[in-house]
Amino acid sequence: MSKLSPELLAQVRNRFAQVDHCPQQGKRIFFENAGGALTLKSVAESSRRFAEIPDNQGRDNPGSIELVRII
Repeated sequence: MSKLSPELLAQVRNRFAQVDHCPQQGKRIFFENAGGALTLKSVAESSRRFAEIPDNQGRDNPGSIELVRII
């Protein structure tokens, strides 16, 4: 018995990756986080952007300095 409208629930669910499907096990129902955690699509995108930067923080070059600035 949810007090959320179906439209709002759909909007919230759409912000998460893998809500109804596990890439390893197929279709699933997600009840709570004891079995794992849903990830916001925006967090996955942000992580991907930073993981693609071919530099590490703590080095003395422009890419590294920019990473330190962002962090």
